[in-house]
Amino acid sequence: MQQQIHKPRIIIMRHSERLDYALGNTSWPQDVFINGVYSPNVTQMPTFLPLRPDPHEYSLDTPLSRHGKAHAYHTGQFFRSLGLIPHRVYTSPAMRCVQTADSVLDGVGKRERVPLRLDLALFEPTKRPLPLQSAQFFASAGFFVDLNYQPVLSPT
Repeated sequence: MQQQIHKPRIIIMRHSERLDYALGNTSWPQDVFINGVYSPNVTQMPTFLPLRPDPHEYSLDTPLSRHGKAHAYHTGQFFRSLGLIPHRVYTSPAMRCVQTADSVLDGVGKRERVPLRLDLALFEPTKRPLPLQSAQFFASAGFFVDLNYQPVLSPT
């Protein structure tokens, strides 16, 4: 019996739809965090956001819109239909990127089997520092993260 050889493939993706772009408003956190409690008041807002020490940091490290999360999930379903099943996933520690990777894996059916490897080297630099979170933060928030992965760059 011959052993089947898999050709390595690399799929490079950008994140799905950002909430601030969907709302056309970068100051949305002040409208939805009341005394530190997230209360989404527009249908495009995600139903859940991980608690941050300063929830207003979400204006700089914006999450996905509800549509963006659904789109990423359907992208994963499409990958599965083509037989494109990821074995490793590397992502920027930006909230929207982690959410996109997580939702794509969910659509593929591998969310609990393929851990996310967060690496700041995959983040597009900006002029101002962003409040990016650690792998431990995302793991504590319920994302399946490889906490043993040694990134090229880590958020400080």
